[in-house]
Formats: sequence, C-alpha cells, structure tokens
Amino acid sequence: MFTLFVVIILFVATIAYLWFTFAIVYHLIRFGIGSRPKMIALVFLIGSFILFVAAAISFVATASKLGSFISGSIPNF
Repeated sequence: MFTLFVVIILFVATIAYLWFTFAIVYHLIRFGIGSRPKMIALVFLIGSFILFVAAAISFVATASKLGSFISGSIPNF
C-alpha cells in the first residue's frame, strides 16, 4: 500500500514537472520575438532535461540502497 502510494506521488510529480517545463519552453518559443528567446528556451529545455535525469538516477540509487535497510517499504529497482 505504502509503495503504491509513493509510486503514484512520484508519477504525478514527474508529470507536473514535465508539464511546467513544456509550458515554459512553449511560451518562450511561441511568444518570443527574434532568436534570443528561442535560444533561452533551448538552454532551459536542455538544463531541465539534465536535472530531471539526474534526479531520476539519484532516486533510483537512493531507493536501491534504502531497499536493503527497509524491506518492503521502497520498491526494489
């Protein structure tokens, strides 16, 4: 039960994070005049993707280490 709840919360948080990232990039590209906002949007998108991947890797590493200490509470990746 607790594991399913954690997975659902993480899934919702991931979708929200990616949606807000998309919204920012979309509005920078759509309503920006010239090439400067588009370059800023590209840098933001790349940085956001790198941070997302780093957070996902960190979560998996932490979950696998904690899984050996707390059996049954955290899914074993």
